[in-house]
This record gives sequence, structure tokens and C-alpha cells, in this order.
Amino acid sequence: MSPDKSFKQSELSVVVPLFNEEAIISELIQKLNDACMTVTDNYELVIVNDGSKDRTLSLLIELSLNFPALTIVDLSRNFGHMHAVTAGLLNASGKAVVVMDGDLQDPPELIPELFAKWQNGAEVVLANRTIRGEGAIQKVFTKLFYWTIGRISSCTIPKQVGTFCLIDSRVAKAINEMPERVRFFAGLRAWTGYRNETVIYDRPCRKNGNSKVGFWGQAKLAKNGIVSFSNWPLLWLARFSLLTSLLLFFFGLTIVGIKLFSNLAIPGWASTMVLIGTVASMNSIVFAVFSEYLAVIFEEIKQRPHFLQSRIYRNGKAV
Repeated sequence: MSPDKSFKQSELSVVVPLFNEEAIISELIQKLNDACMTVTDNYELVIVNDGSKDRTLSLLIELSLNFPALTIVDLSRNFGHMHAVTAGLLNASGKAVVVMDGDLQDPPELIPELFAKWQNGAEVVLANRTIRGEGAIQKVFTKLFYWTIGRISSCTIPKQVGTFCLIDSRVAKAINEMPERVRFFAGLRAWTGYRNETVIYDRPCRKNGNSKVGFWGQAKLAKNGIVSFSNWPLLWLARFSLLTSLLLFFFGLTIVGIKLFSNLAIPGWASTMVLIGTVASMNSIVFAVFSEYLAVIFEEIKQRPHFLQSRIYRNGKAV
């Protein structure tokens, strides 16, 4: 189903993907509505239901009776956070578009500050997290990820900046036109290269339940970010393979020389096992990295849509 374009352009759109967030729906919509009303009367809340199994959708439909700015994009199943963001962007009509998570760790109260910087000329306003509200182990992995992708990425991806941001409609249009299916939103946003500014905020701990992404989901997102925005692993694998091949070649020449021109050759299994182990390890590393890139290629060549919309709801009914 194609995105709905029946509404006129808004001054501000807020895109929020949701998955099983029934406990905080009412508070979230109220806070989003209050924040938007302080900056403009012409706004819309584009909430994407990413295949929730709880009462998220029914509560959203009920709330839409009292919040006319609320548009609900219901996906046919759970397509994942990045694709839900894509669905929201495709349905957003705002001249400025705020993208944020729906767990209230991205505070809606920050929207006026983001909007003010956009009014002053910024085309991308990033929300930089000083306090992340997460455990020590996750913080270590987060720092490692940003350090890694900062060194190997083909474009500069700001540290400690996630999905939460405001982007101009030109930036949203550019991201919507990017066809890749393995999507890393922070990387796509950075790749556009538009003028950006930053707003600093402390990210609170999650109020209800656990993150729907989880550690392994974040690890997958980090992997997607690396393979989508850097060919560094492939380049260094090629160099590593070449170096190892040269070393093995000279090792072989040495063994042949010892055999032909000396009596030092002693039959044994140690050197053979070392050689076999080296080759096997090299092949394992090569295949592992190649597999990651092949998995991305496999997803891209299928050319399936990023998501499927089931229905769009406004004012308590499907449209």
C-alpha cells in the first residue's frame, strides 16, 4: 500500500514508531501534543504501529478521537524499528519532521528547542545524549561502536546521537529516496550532508518495561551501520589475505629449502598443524566478513518493499 498524501503540508510532523507500548500511549500522545502546540498550530503526529501484539493500536485509535492531529500508520506486521521510521517519514507532510522513539526516553519537551533551531536555519537538528540511562556494559559497547564507525565510515556520523532529531523536509525527501533496505537511519541522515546543529539533553531511564530493541537488536543495528557505511572490513581483509598468502608462500619456500639443501628436516606434525590452523583461521575470518556483506546484498537484490501498510487511521476510523 502506498503512503497516504491526502492531507495538506503541515508546518511540523512528529514521527514515532511504536511496538507494544500500551502502558505509555496516553502519556506519550498528550506530551507530544502539548509540545507541538507551543510552537505551531499546524502540526501532525504520525504514529507508526509496527505490528504490536498488545492494545497499542486500539488505544491509539481511541485517542485519535480526541487528538485530531494524530495519524496512525498501521503496518501489516512487525518490520523492525528502521522500517517503521521509514514508514513514518513517507507519511509525514511537515516542512520540519521530528523523528523520535516512543518510550519517553526521547523527551517530547525538547521539540520546541529543536524547532527553534530549524527556524534559525538548521536543516538537521541532532539531539545529543549526555546521559544515556543505560547499564555499564551497554555503555562500553556503545562507545566502542561509535569509535569504530567514526574511524571507518565513509561519512562522519556524530557520536552519542541516535534516532531523535529534527530534519528539514528536503532531508526527509532525500532519505525517502534512498532505496537500500538494510537501513541505518543515523548514517543515512549524516550522508545527506545538510547543515546541522545540536541540542544537548540527558536521556532518562525507561519508565515502563524493557527496551523492545534489546542488546542483540542494538548489536544488529551496529553491524548494519558498519557494513552499510564502510567497505573498510573488506579492504583490510584483502590486505590481510594477501599478507598471509605471502607469509605462507615464504614459509613453503623455507620448508622446501630445508628439505633440499640440509639435513635439518625432521618429520613431525607440529609445523603441519600450525600451517593448517593458520589457513583455517584465515578462511574463517574471510568467510565471516564476506557473509555479512553477502547478507546485505541478498536483502537488497530481492527488491521487496520496506514495509506494508495495513491501514491509516484518523479521528477514530480508517481512511
